[in-house]
Amino acid sequence: MTAPQNMAHIDVYGLSFDVGNPRIADLLETYSGEITAEQIALALMPGGQSFVSLREAIRTHGGIINPIKVNKSGDDYTVFEGNTRLAIYRDFNESDVPGDWSKIPSMVYEGLSNLEIDRLRLQDHLIGTREWSPFAKAKYLHHLSTEEGMPLEDLVSFCGGNKSQTIRM
Repeated sequence: MTAPQNMAHIDVYGLSFDVGNPRIADLLETYSGEITAEQIALALMPGGQSFVSLREAIRTHGGIINPIKVNKSGDDYTVFEGNTRLAIYRDFNESDVPGDWSKIPSMVYEGLSNLEIDRLRLQDHLIGTREWSPFAKAKYLHHLSTEEGMPLEDLVSFCGGNKSQTIRM
């Protein structure tokens, strides 16, 4: 079993993006020469709703709930899971979004092989966490709204800032 060696809050500029990230590898192939952090950030930040929802949820919460995953090899810390979250933190830090975006919660692994990284990626993305049924989502949101008194605006913010989607759930 591959287990992280420690949890740490790491400076967002002390981390390297993973240029081999399968989600963006095809986009990065269009660039020649050495890939820059800006090119990776552009590939990670599409205008899609899931990105916008994640960005809004991170801003609302004041941080991420699930730490990113980092492989430490020598003095290099490469993010193999959480490149988008890192890009959002860097963008918030550079855009002076209120809050401390200079360090990001990270699960640090040391000296992982490519096979170990692939196994962790597969579990995170192809298997992933089990999706809640629409009924379970609706029941929980109803409970938070009616029994806990959580305002709709808060529910919308915590669910990623999409009011119509939150109401549909």
